[in-house]
Amino acid sequence: MAGKKLRVTELDFDGIKANLIDFLKEDSVFGTDGAYNYEGSAMSALLDVLAYNTHYMGYYVNVLANEMFLDSASRRESIVSIAKHLGYTPASSGCASITIDIESTGASAITESDKFTGTDIDGTSYDFHPIKEYQKTGSAGTGYTSTGIVCREGKKVARTYVKDSNNLDQKFLLDSGVDTSTLKVSVTPAGGGADVNYTKFTEITTTDLSTSYFLSEASDGQFEVSFGDATFGSVLPDGATINLDYVISSGSSANGIGQLTSEINNISSITVTSSATGGSEPQSDESIRFMAPKSYQAQNRAVTLDDFKVMIERNPATNVKTSIVWGGEDNDPPMYGKVFICCKPTSGETLTDTDKANITSILSTNKTIGIDPVIVDPEYTYLNISSTVIYDTKTSVISDGAIQSKIIANIKNYNDVNLNSFNGEFQYTPFVAMIDDSDNAVVSNYTSVDLYKKITPNGNSTLVDSWDLQYNVTVSNITSDSFQLEGGTQAVSFKSVGTDLRLVDSDGVQISNLSYGTVSGSKVTINPINIKGTTDIRVYAEIDKVNVKPYYGSLMNIDQITVTMVRS
Repeated sequence: MAGKKLRVTELDFDGIKANLIDFLKEDSVFGTDGAYNYEGSAMSALLDVLAYNTHYMGYYVNVLANEMFLDSASRRESIVSIAKHLGYTPASSGCASITIDIESTGASAITESDKFTGTDIDGTSYDFHPIKEYQKTGSAGTGYTSTGIVCREGKKVARTYVKDSNNLDQKFLLDSGVDTSTLKVSVTPAGGGADVNYTKFTEITTTDLSTSYFLSEASDGQFEVSFGDATFGSVLPDGATINLDYVISSGSSANGIGQLTSEINNISSITVTSSATGGSEPQSDESIRFMAPKSYQAQNRAVTLDDFKVMIERNPATNVKTSIVWGGEDNDPPMYGKVFICCKPTSGETLTDTDKANITSILSTNKTIGIDPVIVDPEYTYLNISSTVIYDTKTSVISDGAIQSKIIANIKNYNDVNLNSFNGEFQYTPFVAMIDDSDNAVVSNYTSVDLYKKITPNGNSTLVDSWDLQYNVTVSNITSDSFQLEGGTQAVSFKSVGTDLRLVDSDGVQISNLSYGTVSGSKVTINPINIKGTTDIRVYAEIDKVNVKPYYGSLMNIDQITVTMVRS
């Protein structure tokens, strides 16, 4: 047996046990003389224990090894720890912000301690507080007003810690759900005196290390504040009091709130000028996995296109969910010396002016001299899905309404997962297969897809509009919502006749032979026209059963879903 070696190449239970049996069979006592029945004796149970133990250890080591690499790690604390070595701190939750104007009978200023309340469609209430003090203008006779008041959703929290170097486990932790962009750190000296404000460390060339704090995500998902070690930054003395003031966010739940109320005395009216946006959840594991190495490559400077994208998306203050960046040389028409940045916000369809100003400010100190970033709004192509689903009543174990609900839920999930990003492509065959797979009772489906784009008239009775609509796929049978021309009273709409775009009345009858545009392949051109009002007009187009891929700065979104159930 001394010359026999145990094979250790197998990691599965059966392979490990077989190797142990082969090893023992070489022994003079446990060998091949028939003294032991390895399958029918107590020896089999002992071998099972040894094989299971070896299998468990192999599995444990394999899982442990996976947690050492960013691509294979599955536990968040492992992902965060590896990202920390790359100098990357995950984004926290973000507070939603809303802008209001108020009228009141009192002259007192609106302060950060004042509270406004908003309610979502489910009846859940959220508290909003002004981000700073706002003065009022006016007089006692005419009343007082204050405009442009930005309020931030969330619960204000103040935590204090006393530094104790004897407590080796002491950590300065923030509550779960914190919006770290709201964090204010100050230190009260051990012997008393004025508080010293500390700033977050960003980079060694621009930050005063003597009054800097460091922020990282701890292993339990909470964020932790730390200070220097005398080599890199100053050490806080024992007895110093650390004051942490911040806001706990409700994340994206408060997005979309469009009305506020308040119990503040003398406020007579509140007008929301910009609905709540910007609320976000903590950065996901997949996003950290994607962003951390790119942030390390960028080294906090915006040179390449990926640098711009990382710098924008990693900062929660930008309110950006996803973005696409292209150089001016790739623009249509080319505009050299510029970088175009198109962003989808965390809520809504376009960024607010405040969000765009934040992005411009972030990029201004990190971009290459001579390169001007241009922030553009995404162009949306909307999809209308109409599906007739054939199902077998004998196979079905749930009602046709329940099957219909499952199909609609799957379509919405497809929209969230596969679309709503700048590289999201609508693929017809996998889409209809997904409908068939929604339930065992579904036999087949016939699904048609229409596209539409929105055009918005300028509202000026003396100015004309024109549009070039790019659908990025061959289209036909163009129609539109009804509208009125300036100076007219008749409701008309667009309709394609061959390659021409004509105007028709409410009965679909052409009102003249004039051409108001052309249809060519994937492009619809609307000639200069003066349309009354500023209401969005949808321009519909039919497509064949093909895939639809967005182009630069374009997003697709499933807007309308119609599912008709038919028994087989």
